[in-house]
Amino acid sequence: MTGRCQDMPKSLAAVLLVAVLVGLVGVVGFAEMKYVTVMHGWPGEQAPAFQKIVAAFEAENPDITVIVEIVGRDRPALLATRLAQGNPPDLNIPLGLSSYAASPRGS
Repeated sequence: MTGRCQDMPKSLAAVLLVAVLVGLVGVVGFAEMKYVTVMHGWPGEQAPAFQKIVAAFEAENPDITVIVEIVGRDRPALLATRLAQGNPPDLNIPLGLSSYAASPRGS
């Protein structure tokens, strides 16, 4: 049995992630940040693919370091804690993103 993340075409997942990271360029440019934190809860199987996208982004933007936080199923609690402490990630990728992209509504 495959999971929803595995059912989504890899090219679509890559396009979505690149779009999100490229969108961060505008945020980073305005705030002159050198680090961008990305929190997600994807299982380990997707981590290598995501890291390749991050590496490509960093290669094109050498002044920006992407810090990837893989938090798994604890993401909602960790995100709530970080928000309460005033230290949220720059980008939080919800688990449902890949499910939506693979659905008829997202295509």
